[in-house]
Amino acid sequence: MTWISSGHADYHTTGFCACVVPCSSLCGEGSGCGFAEGATTPSCLSCPVNTYSNVSSIASCVSCGLGETSARTGSTSASNYLPPVAPADIVVSGMCSSQAFFNGQCATQALTASGRWWLQNSAGKSMYWDPDCNGGGHSAMWLFSTVAPSTTAVEDLDEDGACVFTGYVSSGSQTPPTGANTWIISCDGSWTATTVTIAEITCSPACGLGSACGFAEGATTPSCLSCPANMYSDVSSTTARCVSCGNGTTTSSGSTSSSECICDVGFYLDGASCSSCGSGTTASTGLTSSSECICNVGFYLDEASCSSCSNNSTTASTGSTSSSECICDVGFYLDGAYCTRCGSGENASSVGSTSETECTCDMGYYEDGASCTSCGSGETTPSVGSKSETDCTCDVGYYEDGASCTSCRGGETTTSTGSTSISDCVCNADSFSLVGGVCATSTANVATGVLITRLGATLTLTPGTYTREMATTNSVSGAGVDITEKALTLECSAADHSCILDGEDDHRVVSVYGVKSGTANFIGIKITRGRGQYGACINTMDSDAAITSCIISDNVSMYIGGGFYMSGTGNSVVDIVTSITSHNNARSFGGGLRLQRREHDGRLGCERRQRGRFSRQVRVLRARGNEV
Repeated sequence: MTWISSGHADYHTTGFCACVVPCSSLCGEGSGCGFAEGATTPSCLSCPVNTYSNVSSIASCVSCGLGETSARTGSTSASNYLPPVAPADIVVSGMCSSQAFFNGQCATQALTASGRWWLQNSAGKSMYWDPDCNGGGHSAMWLFSTVAPSTTAVEDLDEDGACVFTGYVSSGSQTPPTGANTWIISCDGSWTATTVTIAEITCSPACGLGSACGFAEGATTPSCLSCPANMYSDVSSTTARCVSCGNGTTTSSGSTSSSECICDVGFYLDGASCSSCGSGTTASTGLTSSSECICNVGFYLDEASCSSCSNNSTTASTGSTSSSECICDVGFYLDGAYCTRCGSGENASSVGSTSETECTCDMGYYEDGASCTSCGSGETTPSVGSKSETDCTCDVGYYEDGASCTSCRGGETTTSTGSTSISDCVCNADSFSLVGGVCATSTANVATGVLITRLGATLTLTPGTYTREMATTNSVSGAGVDITEKALTLECSAADHSCILDGEDDHRVVSVYGVKSGTANFIGIKITRGRGQYGACINTMDSDAAITSCIISDNVSMYIGGGFYMSGTGNSVVDIVTSITSHNNARSFGGGLRLQRREHDGRLGCERRQRGRFSRQVRVLRARGNEV
């Protein structure tokens, strides 16, 4: 004889018959019909942790969903759900040498939409669970990745539409698989079964209430750390973790119990949980009644609820209790019973304007008779209310060039309005000058330099590693450096290949599209660790390019052309001269090089000592005039 909880009522089974055994009366919210320990008849019992009941019925309590929990017994609503307890921080070991930067301590970060926590180490490398890595029905896996996952996507957590990662193990587990397990890791360009050990960190002695075992900033050994605000720990353990207070609640640091979690600003205590004030708010934390909710800015108390002020109006502060406290918003003035927008080029600089006379010419406009007229292109005024065209001056980022204002070059600006010479243009405050005088936004931003370098000019790189930060906002290829219809030269200022374009085993490094009126040149650069479907290192389409004295190494293509992929409608020329290419890999064709059409002319001018190394990587080579 067995009792089975169904989520609707408890079942009493005898042989092949399952019969519902109801309670003698309805169970109230926060309780369900079930059997107390040792009892032979059902009764109404308080919903245990991780369940809730929001109706009065004979039904049993309902389980929280995947990745959800409730902190208290007797929960009456799904809104009582809290995130699951964060897993212990972990230590990773056993990664192959090319992926050694994944070894070491990984700290718990946040929940993803899948209900699993993701982790990250001090090198910015991540571990997370993805139920479907490409959104196409792939099996669930724990992954090592160079990018952090989305916390809002429910699948394909890196949102690239493909399964691109550093390593994986198939698993549906709530937490990373601990102990020694076989992971499939991308080692030196090949997928390799690797024994990776994941160990939860532990503290000795055990951490007391209100604290958890973790790593202090810069520490190499774990210690007991006080739970931060909005979290608590009510157990003493060597692997203790802090628990989130949940939706709408907060607490001070070092809290030892869920009872210390109080309602946050904008919430009030509603039974066992915190409910939102809706369009209202609260003046402080810890409020216990809906009567303590006050109206937000832009709302006023209308009997028992907050009503919005009419169009183009607001209130001066929270807590308004009458529509008479609604005043015209910035840019509007009171015209009878309504707020009317100031005229074109005009503005009312503060809330509460009551007359059209308070509308003055906006910045960049001047008074011209009865209306406001815009200053010329690239011009502005020092303030609102200008009375004459003579108040117009060159805006920030422009300089006076004869009778008009001309924009500074890309990556450059001026320090104030009113500049009268191109010599006033300087690199932006967050910029630096590459050798050759081009301004770019950071030492990792080659793509900005590419974007603003003149056609046919040379962008000279300073030694250093240029990484994912290179990606431009208008990239059509997802590559680090995107050269589209622009013939130019990228050259390292040093002769030791110390200018490195690094794909971080995450994305294609260089794309060259539509460069026919000239050549895209790469000189003395190391291009490495690209990852993509076609041409992981360099992908050219309908383009002429020259790769001279470069190193192309450790790139992996999911399909074709690990080191280099050349495609398009034909009649393109690519010269690869005195360059080294090694340890590149493609799953289908062309580990080192793939030329897609016979019309392409791929001229290889390799030194003899490099020739064998190159040819071993080329699995399929179809081109005319190749010198291998």
